[in-house]
Amino acid sequence: SGSKYNLLGIEIFDILVNAANEWVKANKAILTRKAHFISCNANVSLKSLCLPNVQAICIQFPDPWSSARHVNRRVMTPDFVQLLAEVLPVKGELFVCTDIKSLAEEMYDLVIQCFSNVFELDTNTYDRVGEKIHATTIDDNVDD
Repeated sequence: SGSKYNLLGIEIFDILVNAANEWVKANKAILTRKAHFISCNANVSLKSLCLPNVQAICIQFPDPWSSARHVNRRVMTPDFVQLLAEVLPVKGELFVCTDIKSLAEEMYDLVIQCFSNVFELDTNTYDRVGEKIHATTIDDNVDD
């Protein structure tokens, strides 16, 4: 493939991982980069995966439980955002997408306000795509 990077999908449910890998296999001829999906809990296993050269992390619909009684199931917690900051290199990108506005606002507050020393909002992307969160890590977040 002509791309400079590959895609790794992390999903907690095996059935979705299997379906995604079957889709990749069926569409291999038209894909512009290699892609593979694995099953694990990103909150628990992300750092131990030892993924070299991570350039971007895209989190899609991480918190489907919008009610207060399910707040303990949330993926986007301060600890997880800290983990993302540790895994992403300087200038690495974090994309977060949800279809629940109140959760988007909570995630925005968590990523940008609580970790403003690590992430900065890419205003050009934000202006272009609306309410989607796209942040990049800044130079001060990594101890070299």
